[in-house]
Amino acid sequence: MTPTKDIKRTVTRKAAFTAMFSSTPVAIIPGHSLIFDRVDYNEGNAYDPNIGIFTCPVSGTYLFFTSVLSDISSGQVQTEIVVNGLGKVRTLAFQDANHAQGSTAATLHCNAGQRVWVQGAYGSKAYGLTFSSFTGTLLWSDDAATNSN
Repeated sequence: MTPTKDIKRTVTRKAAFTAMFSSTPVAIIPGHSLIFDRVDYNEGNAYDPNIGIFTCPVSGTYLFFTSVLSDISSGQVQTEIVVNGLGKVRTLAFQDANHAQGSTAATLHCNAGQRVWVQGAYGSKAYGLTFSSFTGTLLWSDDAATNSN
């Protein structure tokens, strides 16, 4: 029989998603979450496409990425990845005569239950469909990190 101390306990939960907009253009309202309502992948169902928010199922290290294309008539568009109301990183799509793409990524430690979303920071419209997206994945849970050798 194997002693209990030699057994690796892994308490992880799969969590990964990619979502896009189902239409175009999409209104950018500063301070409001962008609702990426077309879900391409949602392992663990932690992303809610009705409100555009990912709820961390476990405490751990996550990677989030967003890319937003400015609509041709919108001028500059800025968005930010937000954790529980605190902005972490921003995109900037500076449009002059054509579309412009703004992208950003962040590796963040989040606690179980914390909510992550993309919100508008500046601008009026983003180009939707598959040209703008929000992605996140659990890299490892705190339990997995402390119980691995």
